[in-house]
Amino acid sequence: MISLGLLLALISMPQAQNVASGVNCDSIEKMGFNEAALSFGSQSLRFQNGKACTSDQAIEDGCAWRHTLTVDQTLVPTPGQTIRRIVINSNHLTGSGAWDHVLFFRCRNGHVVNEFSESYRNGVTIEKRSYTELWLVSGEWLKGDPDCCPSRQKTKIFRWDSKKNAFAMSTKSSRRRS
Repeated sequence: MISLGLLLALISMPQAQNVASGVNCDSIEKMGFNEAALSFGSQSLRFQNGKACTSDQAIEDGCAWRHTLTVDQTLVPTPGQTIRRIVINSNHLTGSGAWDHVLFFRCRNGHVVNEFSESYRNGVTIEKRSYTELWLVSGEWLKGDPDCCPSRQKTKIFRWDSKKNAFAMSTKSSRRRS
């Protein structure tokens, strides 16, 4: 199992930074995100059994935010192209709110890199429509919306671009929630 301390310097909300070089592409399917060491903004995370804690205030047990690895999936949109899709949920235990952080890793120039990262307030649903199409559906808050209840739903559709060898956003839409 590869130490992700070498691999990741990621999830500085809301955008993850580029992933470190040094991990070759042969290892993309073997990387162990369940026991990862990550840099999270100005804090460090150490996932154990897919869970980690951080604190944004001085509390006794040091766990204001619980971070959980909720999705770790290998996608192969075209032969020879392997993508690792990771979703980390961050739940605010001492307050309100939660975030889902979606990360795609892939091979480029012989090394694993972070190809995509976005954070979604109060979660995201990812629908795999095919090997070459993913829909990311999340809430969209308008001015005056309560924290619990966005009035709109945002959908981003990503399709595999075989010329660029990457998922690219092809459509973005927003509609009122029913």
